[in-house]
Amino acid sequence: MYKAAALLSVFLFGGVAVQAFGYYLILCLVPGVYYWRTCFAPVFYQRMRTLAAGLFLLWVIFPITNFLNYFTSDDAVELSFSQLCKSHFSSAVGITAVLLFFFSWKDRLFNAGRQAPARAPSLFIPFLNGLVITACIECVYLFYEQVWGMNFLGVPFTENRRMAEGFFRVPGFYSHPLSLAGVGLALFAFTSALPFQNTKVLAAWKTSVLILASCYCVLASGGRVALVLLVLVGVFAFLFSFVKQLKRRESILQGRKMLWYAVVLVAVLLFWLVLRDSGLENRFLSLVDLVQNPDFDRLKFWQVHWRMFLDQPVWGQGLALLNAYKRDQYYELLGFGPLVSKYPAHNLPLEVLSNVGLAGTGVLLGGAWLVWRALTQTSAGVPRVYLRALLGAVALNFINGFTQNVFFDSSVMYIYLSFLLLILWSDAGAFEK
Repeated sequence: MYKAAALLSVFLFGGVAVQAFGYYLILCLVPGVYYWRTCFAPVFYQRMRTLAAGLFLLWVIFPITNFLNYFTSDDAVELSFSQLCKSHFSSAVGITAVLLFFFSWKDRLFNAGRQAPARAPSLFIPFLNGLVITACIECVYLFYEQVWGMNFLGVPFTENRRMAEGFFRVPGFYSHPLSLAGVGLALFAFTSALPFQNTKVLAAWKTSVLILASCYCVLASGGRVALVLLVLVGVFAFLFSFVKQLKRRESILQGRKMLWYAVVLVAVLLFWLVLRDSGLENRFLSLVDLVQNPDFDRLKFWQVHWRMFLDQPVWGQGLALLNAYKRDQYYELLGFGPLVSKYPAHNLPLEVLSNVGLAGTGVLLGGAWLVWRALTQTSAGVPRVYLRALLGAVALNFINGFTQNVFFDSSVMYIYLSFLLLILWSDAGAFEK
């Protein structure tokens, strides 16, 4: 398992299909086989079932509201069973929940717990070490895409991805640049939290490499809101560390945290200067103009989905019905019919409220609480540093979610699911009987 965890990062930088293969192989199949004949304490199985219940609630509330709205609607529209089972969350969330439920009952179903192998070490150290290498390779590939304007298959990018001075917004191996931005923000927040903990996780230079690489992922994606968050978090972390050291009367020159964040700030400024001629600066500054423009499309998206919520506040409109016909109807109703692209909300709270209403939002919050409860029931097997880092990664992309449905992006969700199972399996050895 230790060596397999080092390979995980190779798959996580791939597209959704590659991510899925690596995730199920390394974090589902390999640990399942490794621990199949291990008998754990009941508390570990209970913790696993709590995590599974939380994940299942997150996934299943969308199909539930689909069926509720479909069978109570007066519209004569036929939808298939597969359409009604559609969830905004990746299917990996639901499948992971089922697999965890199954594994938590293995001893009773198959009498599998008869002997215990040697305890596996924490999986985060090999994962992060592997991530250092693959992140560097990813950055080289992103630079290739930015300069040459094509992917590794030689397929050129469309002109709408070209920025003012010729460089391109690039997706890496993902399907869209905003997927790369979400992944970059998650990794940036996670690795940026490591230097602030008392537990030393990685060498300073490795942490710096991961922070810089995740910065470049966001910059190469051209995501404007993600870039704003990146700069704000970098400046805040720098100032927070500076004040903390002054209170402790530590020498600034001896503070490793100051060194790490000085590197981050210098890198952000350097990338800004280097890429300003690529059009990134113009794209960033255009965000202000877009928000002030009454024709800003996302404001229309938000108006439409707010109206959807007001019309059906309890259970929402149902994702399946919105995809089938209701979304277009609302755009027409509010006079936005001429819009070429009648997109979802591009705002996570509005998208959730319009899809599942207040009741469904309550279920989602309950599921999130169960996931966090399961994670916080850790032993000494997992340093709290990883839980705090994961919380920071979720918080940063939640803010990003006010302009993008980031948690409904499968590429981003595989990153978070990987963090969840890395924490779970890293703590497993502490619960062996």
